[in-house]
Amino acid sequence: MAKKIDKLLDLFEKDHLEPNETPLAVVKGDYEGVAIGEYGPKAGILIATNQRLVLFINKLIGYELESFPYSSITSLESSKKFLGHRIRFFTSGNKCTMSHITEHRLKDINGFIKQIRNNMGVSPSTSLNETDQNESDDIPSQIEKLSHLKLKGILTEEEFDSKKKELLAKL
Repeated sequence: MAKKIDKLLDLFEKDHLEPNETPLAVVKGDYEGVAIGEYGPKAGILIATNQRLVLFINKLIGYELESFPYSSITSLESSKKFLGHRIRFFTSGNKCTMSHITEHRLKDINGFIKQIRNNMGVSPSTSLNETDQNESDDIPSQIEKLSHLKLKGILTEEEFDSKKKELLAKL
């Protein structure tokens, strides 16, 4: 029998993937907040694709879906508590919190968080590979952008140093 996370992902992939969109990481937990006018925790999945972050909640009749382009995500928080991990991210005028995360499709939850951090600020109309190719000629501005992400707390010192070293090696 398939895990609940696999069933929810299959339902999402069947009708809601955009052309050339691929799920990269998925977590299952409880969404905390107002979804379609209703407040309260709802079991669902948070999907990081190559184009966006998607909250998908299957209901007895129908579903709820909210899409967050990476370009609109301004901040990301994560924590671990007794009942599981929690991820909260902010977009212009909105926040999304997924708590009690106990099931995920990666070696660890940190991979999901890195997936979001690495894609914050990327335009949904540009694939991630195209972004890397377009910016490869302008390494100093990439390092400057990384520095701003580090100052905002989006990147850790280690992540910044690692990426900076990688970019400088290309010069």
